Amino acid sequence: MHKINIEFISSAQVGKMADEMKSDKARLLSINGYVDIDGVPKVVYNFEISKENVKSFICKVDDLMISLKDHFGKFVMAYEQEIMEIMPVKFTGVEEKPMFISKDSTLRGQLFTVPILEDDEKPMIK
Repeated sequence: MHKINIEFISSAQVGKMADEMKSDKARLLSINGYVDIDGVPKVVYNFEISKENVKSFICKVDDLMISLKDHFGKFVMAYEQEIMEIMPVKFTGVEEKPMFISKDSTLRGQLFTVPILEDDEKPMIK
């Protein structure tokens, strides 16, 4: 069974966190973003510390966030570009390219998910 450790960090701590995770040889699993129940945008960095230990860092979004591409390689830009497409956030040195939504779409920033439902259930969307 996995142990998940969650730590809340500020945007100013992202670079230090990335340095520490890289020096500990932690494997970056994913970067994702969400808007919390109070409407505050957050970015979550998920690392595999060991086979049974995952560590997540939750960071309140600033207007400009540090990119992890210099720490973990250019592949992280795909995560960051996806987050930029659906949330009001920019990452340093990451070009904003539409991945899922055209630049002219009125849906920008309005993607949401609903729980997986049984066949006879209907989603409750206002």
